[in-house]
Amino acid sequence: MMAIGNYIKKCVNKAKIEGRYSAAGLVRKSYDMLVTECGNEGEIICHGGDYAAGITVEFSNSINKCYNTGKITNEGGGIRGAAGICAFSWVDSKKITNCYNTADIISMTGNAGGMICWSNTIIQNCYNSGSISGNSGWHGGVARN
Repeated sequence: MMAIGNYIKKCVNKAKIEGRYSAAGLVRKSYDMLVTECGNEGEIICHGGDYAAGITVEFSNSINKCYNTGKITNEGGGIRGAAGICAFSWVDSKKITNCYNTADIISMTGNAGGMICWSNTIIQNCYNSGSISGNSGWHGGVARN
């Protein structure tokens, strides 16, 4: 699903999601959208090596009060990555606030982070207690950069 404008509020995914090029618990791209009070509890697997994330692969607004408790895996084939909340944002100075990840994040050939794996995003009042691992790339408990 790709969403443009408005918001996603109080949604939870409990299903296992698998994708060839990218996979996300709620929405693949959330452009100009507020994502709030949402969660992912299902396992997310990207087989092709692009991005895998608990809430959204790509965003350009704000993510607030969201969580991930499902294992996130990027199996490889590319240099992208995996993250508990959001994989990346093309727009600087967007925010991830009041979010958490408790699941394992595994990126076999790319970056990995508990909240986000690639961006200049502002991260406030968030935490990660899951393990972050991979065979290459940069890895961080909250963000890879």
